[in-house]
Amino acid sequence: MGSMNKRIKAFTVLRWLSALLLLPINVLVIIPAILFDLEITDLNYWTIWLSIAIGLPGLVLAMSCVRLFATLGGGTPAPWDPIGNLIIIGPYRYVRNPMLSGVIIMLFSEALFFRSLPFLFYAILFTVINMVYFPSLKNQD
Repeated sequence: MGSMNKRIKAFTVLRWLSALLLLPINVLVIIPAILFDLEITDLNYWTIWLSIAIGLPGLVLAMSCVRLFATLGGGTPAPWDPIGNLIIIGPYRYVRNPMLSGVIIMLFSEALFFRSLPFLFYAILFTVINMVYFPSLKNQD
């Protein structure tokens, strides 16, 4: 019985790692690192501290959604492993996709942090694509 529980826990960890690595971490870290020449030149710029002040609430929002998915939803943020239970508490009480909102907030704060115009265009493009994509899913139901 003990080895079965370890396998289930390992599978759950792999499920979550794949969902987080392929979605938010990919969008927030991996793709920008590949596409853009990002460097922090000086931590004394007010834009860096403003971006951190903006990005932290986005991170808290996304992490609270991840926690709700894990504890109440029975699934992951990944479309291939959706939740089994509808979540209508916390930020889901007010926003249809608060995790995406948190990621978008973090993208814009990253663009400000690195003071990168190409990163800003990437954040805008990501936002517009998702604004088009998610309503089209609703119309398929």
